[in-house]
Amino acid sequence: MLLCKGARVLLNQNLYPEAGLMNGALGKVKGFVFPEGFDLKSKDKALTVPLCVVVEFDEVTLPAWLCRMLPQDFRKCVPIFHEKTWSSEEESLERHQFPLTLAWCLTHWKAQGMPLQR
Repeated sequence: MLLCKGARVLLNQNLYPEAGLMNGALGKVKGFVFPEGFDLKSKDKALTVPLCVVVEFDEVTLPAWLCRMLPQDFRKCVPIFHEKTWSSEEESLERHQFPLTLAWCLTHWKAQGMPLQR
């Protein structure tokens, strides 16, 4: 499955727990920020992926100073950057990915304790 604008996503990392950006936070993809020269067919890997995914989270409490700088429509939006992780078994193995999971539907165990969406 591909990540697209409007996709329902689940954050799977604790980025800023005090603001509600923690493992299990739900949101919707608002858009992407692409590097200058973005081209899916480029031989330069850095030019084939977005710099970040902009996600509008259902429940997020950003600091007041930041909210004052953002337009009203983007006060729950947060840029999610890709993370680099390494294999615990193979030192030369690394992976770059956004800490997001598609969440169009959730199993009972994953949805348990989350607020209902209306």
